[in-house]
Amino acid sequence: MLSDLINKAACNGNRYVFRVLASTLNDFFETADDRESAIVNYLENMDDIHSAAESVAAENEENEDSPHFYIEAEDLAEFC
Repeated sequence: MLSDLINKAACNGNRYVFRVLASTLNDFFETADDRESAIVNYLENMDDIHSAAESVAAENEENEDSPHFYIEAEDLAEFC
């Protein structure tokens, strides 16, 4: 979907797909609610978002199908 950002990342030597909604990024970083803002938010905060993804993977059971994990606003607030 255009409203989603999908990221592949490694955790514990395994590769996983993480999904975060564009609206989640825009709300968390308090920017305009559009796809372009979400991409900018992701690029400017990539290291923090990747750290959040690693933490989510370490604390949760993966989904059988891709995406393996969803990153929610609460995850960003806790881990970014």
